[in-house]
Amino acid sequence: MKSESETVYNQFSKAKQQQKYIWISSMLFVTVAFIGTLVFLYYQSKNVVVIKENGQKVSAVVGNEKETFKALASEHLDRAFKYANSFDRFTYKDNMAKTLFHMDSRSANRLFSEYENSGALADVLSKGTIYDAEILSESIRITGDREPFEFVFQGTIDVNDGGHVTKYLAQGTGELIYYTPHYPENPTGFFITNYTQKTKIYEQK
Repeated sequence: MKSESETVYNQFSKAKQQQKYIWISSMLFVTVAFIGTLVFLYYQSKNVVVIKENGQKVSAVVGNEKETFKALASEHLDRAFKYANSFDRFTYKDNMAKTLFHMDSRSANRLFSEYENSGALADVLSKGTIYDAEILSESIRITGDREPFEFVFQGTIDVNDGGHVTKYLAQGTGELIYYTPHYPENPTGFFITNYTQKTKIYEQK
């Protein structure tokens, strides 16, 4: 007949053995779950969708790093061009401020000065003229293997002066560098430097 101490010892040993099985089973479950999560994230990373501020898809499916770079850089150029060249009497201050989140102040102030010196800003404030800009995405060209990356693109600027619309064709050039993303002002992780812009009349309505 087993003594009380032997009985307690056997019970303790049995409980310890069961605890060992439970621990092994738990670790096995965690390992399988972890591997499954990694596999899921791997395949999900091949289907990244970049969304513009207005909800429009920039690129339906981004399959690799190069395409992701192009999509985000193009989105940044689109945002910068639109903020710098789209405004009315109610939005010009906000859009000027937003422009500074996308390009260096020297480039931005040079562009703002051109609008001011040409009398465009005065027309916006006194006559209610509206500027609406849109980049031509198919025209975007980004070159270079490392920063600063050089870019060139074209875009249109519609100037609505009391119902009379003049369309301008703009060409923008400059450099792109990496930048710490700052949502929602600059979510793309890029920043424009040495930006210059030339415009010419495209058509009148």
